[in-house]
Order: sequence, then structure tokens, then C-alpha cells
Amino acid sequence: RRPRQSDSRMRNIGYMFLNGLGTGETKWHENIMLKTWHRAGVDLVPAHINYYAHSSDELIDQVCTLARTMLKSHDGVAFVSESAGGSLALNALHILQDESVCAVIAHGRMRAGDLPRSNRNSLYRRAHLDTDSPATGFYEGVLKAEKTALALSADEKRRILILTQLTDMVVPLSTMTLPGVQTHRSIALGHTGAFFAHLIGNRDRIMAFAHQTLEGKV
Repeated sequence: RRPRQSDSRMRNIGYMFLNGLGTGETKWHENIMLKTWHRAGVDLVPAHINYYAHSSDELIDQVCTLARTMLKSHDGVAFVSESAGGSLALNALHILQDESVCAVIAHGRMRAGDLPRSNRNSLYRRAHLDTDSPATGFYEGVLKAEKTALALSADEKRRILILTQLTDMVVPLSTMTLPGVQTHRSIALGHTGAFFAHLIGNRDRIMAFAHQTLEGKV
């Protein structure tokens, strides 16, 4: 485990964005969000996750490698994830075993849930396993996250913040939370509405959590 630095105040935290389901190309709403963070003086580094081209293990390795690179020039790293990126952030945080890494998970699917495959919001359908272009990395990642959640230490749970909302027609609310992990519910409706409420409206909350957690103030 990488020990926390002796300096009581960590002034240089890097932020990594783990995108939702897709090929990793920056979408229009993500571009708005990235520009908003940049105008606030914070560069949110996109990980460009392609859930269709890589396995869950490959994606975790990609994120861990980028985090280790960022830690060479930052005192700490905060994963800022949304939707499909949530399970990936959880798995990477657990694999890294690094006290200088935290994760903010916005409307992410932490477990498969008990919906039948025929349901449009089942993990099977949302991962497009019923098509010729399955998002295998996403599907495997959620199943792995279910096991990861059972193995989280108290310190790992302390370094995770989950953001949920009032409604979501893509990710069932019942699959978003984790026992013992801090959760904040935003006044937002729907998956896209939650994206803006969480990653733009809650930017200051995300940054405050990262600083407080990684500076040992929580």
C-alpha cells in the first residue's frame, strides 16, 4: 500500500474522468462538462474508456496505469466517474490499494440487480449482450464490482462518494448504492439530468470531498 504523504495538506490533486458507456470518444455533454471544469481552473483528464473493445481487466489496468502516471506529478488522484464508469472506478480503486486515490461515482451501476434479461434496464440489455456489439467490458465490470464491494475495507469505503438522483430510466436506483459508503442525492431527474446535476452542479462538492478525503480530514 502506498502510504499517505507526511505533509498534512495535499495541494495538488489530479482528477480523472471515467466516461459512461461508449467507445471513449468525448460526447457533446461530456465536452460541456470538461470545459466547465477547465474554466474553473481544473483539468479533468478523460480516460477515454472503450467498453466495447476491451475486457474489464484490460480497462482496470488502463485506469490503474493512468492513475499511477498521474501520481508522479500529483499528491493524489480522484476518479470522477459516471454511469458505466462507476463500477470501473470501484474496481480500480480496490486494485490500486493506494491511500492517495479516491473515487466519486455518479449514477453508476454497482451491481446487476434482479431484473430479468428481457427488461430494458437489465444489465444484460444495457450492456447490449443481445446485439452484435456487446459492451463486454461494462458487463464484466459490474459483475466484478459486486464482488469488489464485499471486499472493501473501511478505509476504501471512506474514500468513495456516491451521487444519486430522484429518478433514472437507465440505471435502476436500487443498483447505485453500496453499504457503508457515503451517498449524496441530488435533486435531478433522469440519467442525462443527473449527469449535469452531478458533474457540473456538484463540481465543488466533488472537489471538496477529494481534498478532505485525501488530506486526511474526514
